[in-house]
Amino acid sequence: MPESISPTESDWYLEGSLGQGRTWTVAVEHSPFLIGRQDVNDLHLASSEISRQHAEIVCRSGGLQIRDLGSTNGTFVNHQRIDRQMALSKNDVLHFGSLEFRVSRRPSKDLAPRDSVETGVFMAAPELPDHFVMCGDEFDQMLAEQRVSPLYQPIMNIATGDMIGCELLGRGNHPALPVDPTGLFHIAERLGKGAELSRLFRNVGIAAAASLPSGIELFFNDHPAELSRQDAIASLERTRSLAPDRRLVLELSEKAVTDLGAMRALRSALNDLGIGLAYDDFGAGQARLLELIEVPPDYLKFDAFLIRDLDKQSERFHRALQALVEMSRDLGVVPLAEGVETRDELAVCEHLGFGVVQGFLYGHPVPISDLDQHFI
Repeated sequence: MPESISPTESDWYLEGSLGQGRTWTVAVEHSPFLIGRQDVNDLHLASSEISRQHAEIVCRSGGLQIRDLGSTNGTFVNHQRIDRQMALSKNDVLHFGSLEFRVSRRPSKDLAPRDSVETGVFMAAPELPDHFVMCGDEFDQMLAEQRVSPLYQPIMNIATGDMIGCELLGRGNHPALPVDPTGLFHIAERLGKGAELSRLFRNVGIAAAASLPSGIELFFNDHPAELSRQDAIASLERTRSLAPDRRLVLELSEKAVTDLGAMRALRSALNDLGIGLAYDDFGAGQARLLELIEVPPDYLKFDAFLIRDLDKQSERFHRALQALVEMSRDLGVVPLAEGVETRDELAVCEHLGFGVVQGFLYGHPVPISDLDQHFI
């Protein structure tokens, strides 16, 4: 008879992908925990690839071990077929046939499934569109040890040639993980830790920028999941505490907040914290015109898509862009051109009314020590 595992003895669960970023979880509440096609199993996998009794998981001394039960299509741990009982660790990736799961842990009070399917049955598509990553432990280590490197890209005043601020960016610094942020955020999304990675880049970068002149503004990015969390404002308060005397500016992506009431509340909280607001990537997707009018930011960052080859665009294009620049100025918002790479693009930006620009013409994202050239 299966032995019941109390929540204090085991907080293990298996997580399966439902596609489109959604997952389904099942707690390992018995030992042995049976996996197979028959409906008497603890994890009933409704697939012809799965044997009637495919595998079992047992809990010993608070840890898990898995054993294949002579299945036809095999049991795999981290893509290696097993032929004996072996121990499992958090973030191990399991395959029963081609069906994929991740071994995870969290406090027992949170064990309720995040998505529901038929009771006790995992109905998987023939090919799952999302796959779990196998570097969860390394990613957690990177977060715990803050193994990232901050970079800064200058934001310049056209008229004076002075640097007024920097956009804070980051790169990974863990030997087992990607360096580029795109690869890191891909892993973070699969682990459900995109907000944590975003906050790490932000907080490490702000702390490292203490050597910059006090008048330099620091622009930092959000993650779409961050501002929907209950601790969003508390997190911004912690960010503010890292540089209490420096002007900070939150760059808000258009996916982050779409409700005007929430936008007003966020703007009010930012004002209380002395943090500015910039709408990022203006013109790349939804225009944000309503938010621009009802909740005007301090900066409006025109997307590089609009600025690229600006000197080669038609007069009609120039007039339309100039109208948007003038509208933002009328609202008391500073228009900022992103992605300026050539002197010709810069000249047109200045002619159209931009006073502040950012792009490779003035510098790539660099470590803090390489910004000295802007203060000579």
